[in-house]
Amino acid sequence: MTVIPMTPAKSPQQSIGMTANLQVSLAAALKAHGAWKQQLIEAVANKNTAMAAAELRMSEISAFGQFLMALPKDVRSTERMAEVSRLHADLHAMAGDVALLVKQGKHEEARAALSTGAFPQISAALNQALVRWQVRDMAA
Repeated sequence: MTVIPMTPAKSPQQSIGMTANLQVSLAAALKAHGAWKQQLIEAVANKNTAMAAAELRMSEISAFGQFLMALPKDVRSTERMAEVSRLHADLHAMAGDVALLVKQGKHEEARAALSTGAFPQISAALNQALVRWQVRDMAA
């Protein structure tokens, strides 16, 4: 996984707000996470049983997880970031469940989990939480 370099906030007043570097890092992390989700979708479509469920559950090793962990402590400790972190971890847990379904030969269940199950619901909730963070805190 690529670790996205972070530039710390310049002052305590800006620590919650998004600096330009933080915005670029967030965009790169989200792009990488989108690619990760697409790879998962393709792996399920191809019935790839080599997916490592335990690794998929490890949200902190993804590019977006690295981004979250690299945020300044005062940003990470906000309620909004706690929600984002929880939803991100939930998404990875669901990805691990999907990988297990594929390994068990339950391909239709795995596809359903990605298209109509908890996975798209969690993904949408994560996206909404990120938009709320950007709208409220980027403008701060």
